[in-house]
Amino acid sequence: METKRMPILVDLVVLTLLLGAAVVFARTMHLLPVWTDVFIYTVGVFGIVIVVLRSEWRRTRFWSTLLLLFALHILCLFVIAQALPHSWRGIPGGVQLVAGIAEALVVANIVWIRTRPFA
Repeated sequence: METKRMPILVDLVVLTLLLGAAVVFARTMHLLPVWTDVFIYTVGVFGIVIVVLRSEWRRTRFWSTLLLLFALHILCLFVIAQALPHSWRGIPGGVQLVAGIAEALVVANIVWIRTRPFA
């Protein structure tokens, strides 16, 4: 059974709206710059993985693996954010983008490998 794939333009629109909503939420909640970065970065990384691996949504293993990686991600970012000084002005956009794409690729790869049935 072949699943239909949404065009990449729709994926990009969904991710853009998701990140836009994250920015609006972070600004509305008046988060500190470090927590704004953490929040937007997390939404971006896991938003990419969830949209790209839409074909795997029906698999329980997809969601359990993603949840485990999300918890590990949050734990690591919490430790990093706590270590930063209070005068932190934020991560430069380019660095955040490159790091987010790299982490999204790693997370997607782990989820994909653990989700796929063995041949």
